[in-house]
Amino acid sequence: MAKDLRETVKEILGTCVSVGCTVDGKDPKDLQQEISDGEIDVPLE
Repeated sequence: MAKDLRETVKEILGTCVSVGCTVDGKDPKDLQQEISDGEIDVPLE
């Protein structure tokens, strides 16, 4: 279970990977990495 919104978003992106969809035309794995690297900011609220 995720402890914050960032982890929740990454879990949802993992589901996108599982079903084979893209998010705004991007690979969900790439988005997960960008979130981890801090390239994409996920607000706390």
